[in-house]
This record gives sequence, C-alpha cells and structure tokens, in this order.
Amino acid sequence: MKLLDRGIQLLKWGVLLPLAVIMVAFAIANRQAVVVHLDPLPLDLQPLPLYLIVFIAMLVGLVLGGFAAWWRGLRWRRQSLRERQRGDRLERELGAARQTAGEAAADTSVPRVA
Repeated sequence: MKLLDRGIQLLKWGVLLPLAVIMVAFAIANRQAVVVHLDPLPLDLQPLPLYLIVFIAMLVGLVLGGFAAWWRGLRWRRQSLRERQRGDRLERELGAARQTAGEAAADTSVPRVA
C-alpha cells in the first residue's frame, strides 16, 4: 500500500509541478491589460491582465463543473442513503426475530419426566 501511495504522490508532483511552471510562464507572457466587454449588457470590466481573466474563467469553469458533478451524483447518494437505512432496519428486524425465535425455542422445550 505504501508503494501505491508513493507512486500517486510522484504522479501528483509530476503533473502539478509542470502545470505550475506553465501557468507562471503564461502569466508572465500575458501581463498586458485588456478590457472585457459584456456585449448585451452595458457593463465593461476594469482593465485586467489577460492571465488573470483566463485564470478566473478557468476557476469559474472548475467550480461550475464540480457543482454539476455533485448535482449529478445527488440521485445516487440519496439512493445509497435509502438502501443503507433499509439495510439497518432489516438487520434490526432480523435481530429481533432471532431473539424472539430463541426465546420461543427455550419456552417450548420438552419438560423432563422424573
């Protein structure tokens, strides 16, 4: 298990470190300010560096994608909860039935004749 964890850790650093280098290089290369026009609306954002606009767009996409994935899995989480509750209820009923059956078996024992 430790070997697998070590491999995953190396994979993370093997992906994250180059990604961070690329993002820093992108930010340095795109420092010029740009104005974002939201055409149908009469709003214009203040001039911002291009890299900041791109990073904000990526962050918004990441958050919206995470929310969409969470929303899509909501049905399965609810079903899992219902099944877990049903299983717990059935286990309690089974325990009660076994206890009742055990008491009934003890009560119906044949009395010894002296």
